[in-house]
Amino acid sequence: MVEGQPHIKYAYKVKHMEQGREMTLALIAGNVRIKHIHYERLEGDEHIRLSNRDGGSLLLVASGEGVLDSGSGEAKRAIRRGSFCISMQGVDFVVTAADEEAIGFYELIFEYDTLPGNSSAYCYNAELSKRAVRQLIDQVKELYVNRLNQGKLERFRLHIDFQELLYRLLKDVEEKEGMSQRDSLLLTARYMERNFHEPLSRDKMAEMAGMSAPYYSRAFKKALGKTPQEYWTGVRLNHAKKALIQGSDKMSEIAEYTGFGEPYYFSRVFKNVLGISPTVYQKQPRQRVVCLYPPFIDCMLALGVIPSAVMIDSAHPLSGRLERSIHIGSAEAAFGEREASLLEEQQPELILCSDYIHPDQEQQLSRIAPTVPVTWRRDRRTDLLEIARLLGRRETAVLLLESFDKQLEHAREQLSRRIGRASVAMLRFHAQQMRLYGGPKQGFVGPILYRDLNLQPPRLVQQLTWDKWWATLAPSQLPLLDAEHLLIVIDPGMEQEAERIMAGELWAKLASVRNGQVYMADYFTWMSSGMELDKLKIAEALQLFAIHPQDTKIL
Repeated sequence: MVEGQPHIKYAYKVKHMEQGREMTLALIAGNVRIKHIHYERLEGDEHIRLSNRDGGSLLLVASGEGVLDSGSGEAKRAIRRGSFCISMQGVDFVVTAADEEAIGFYELIFEYDTLPGNSSAYCYNAELSKRAVRQLIDQVKELYVNRLNQGKLERFRLHIDFQELLYRLLKDVEEKEGMSQRDSLLLTARYMERNFHEPLSRDKMAEMAGMSAPYYSRAFKKALGKTPQEYWTGVRLNHAKKALIQGSDKMSEIAEYTGFGEPYYFSRVFKNVLGISPTVYQKQPRQRVVCLYPPFIDCMLALGVIPSAVMIDSAHPLSGRLERSIHIGSAEAAFGEREASLLEEQQPELILCSDYIHPDQEQQLSRIAPTVPVTWRRDRRTDLLEIARLLGRRETAVLLLESFDKQLEHAREQLSRRIGRASVAMLRFHAQQMRLYGGPKQGFVGPILYRDLNLQPPRLVQQLTWDKWWATLAPSQLPLLDAEHLLIVIDPGMEQEAERIMAGELWAKLASVRNGQVYMADYFTWMSSGMELDKLKIAEALQLFAIHPQDTKIL
């Protein structure tokens, strides 16, 4: 542990609390009133500049991750679900979504009467506690829904609700920053989790908690159900189990990495606690595997492994095959205390998640079972082989891939007979824009259409987006869309916008529309990847391009 680090953390905490008090006083003195509220969603690497010179603003992240840059010389800040920023001086902000990640946030613009003191002090960033995130985001959603109410009483109530929201935001941060005895004990537990490979002593942990060593041990056992030594050993063994599952390190390297030192000592502790040796543990199949990320659930189902618990949207095409799994939520990003309690009851042997997982969530999961964040490569073969390796089913994966290739060959032959060399494209209505999907090298769509099924791209796809995932298509560019067959995907919430465009003259002039060869494709099926979803894509393509018109789903 770095000398003086607790003092640095304490000084930062005090400064942050002072900034919070200053912001509270400014909001009270300013008699704030909401002007308007809007919601923004950015896809990976997209950014937006937010400018409000005439008043203040509250930015609250509802989902995803990204970066907030105030452009004022301060360091850029990583933001995620539950991050918020209040500005009383009309600062320009640039919000950028994280790589290959979306971010959704609300911006609430408000006016105020006065701005006391030094206006440069009134820009305040903070994080909500986990217990408050969902409630306060729901409160903002309610404000957004009611934003168009024009009655005087309704507008009056809207101002009150906005002030209550500000109060609850600042109150939550104030309560979170107060350090109770339990918080001090949890601080030492988190230190053990981060520094499991280092030699630690009870005296050192007790000093960090501000307690005597004997009292610290008793308080720790009462609060967490284990002695500090038992907790630290459990943390190290979970990391050891994770390394054994991943299988890339030697036993001596695992013993060293997890802080046990000698392999013999490591094996003895491992067997004393778990009842089997590390070697036996490494070879035995995993029976209770939790998966929090749909593309990896896809891989598990392809391999014939039913996850013991999952997080997946109920509308997802694979959800119906998970009746034997415990559904603990719809999205990995929303994993919290409630989901952790449900998982603990399942006593899983392994947890698979994406490497988008927030570090706090990963630590929370690692307290339950060995947790392996996996990089989603968006490649059917690579992803399947990686999950198969972690589950000890590589031979099964190789056979599955060989069988899939034969199915592809048969599907190509069928489609060649049905539509010949006619051109095919996919258009997606997404976030107030149209996206034309690209070539065979990357993405969820192009590799299936133009590589696996060997369908012909129209000229516009080759010119505009052949080497990309997708390209934005302006309404004025619709006449250039020369596809003879057009698949369309409409995101949830975009139905009215899609209907408006498809009712227009430009749409009616498309060759695919005139010939009755426009097909509605399933959103969840086409906007992700994996062997099982790719099978569904191919099956849907065969159905939509069926010989008999009555068998198709034509718009």
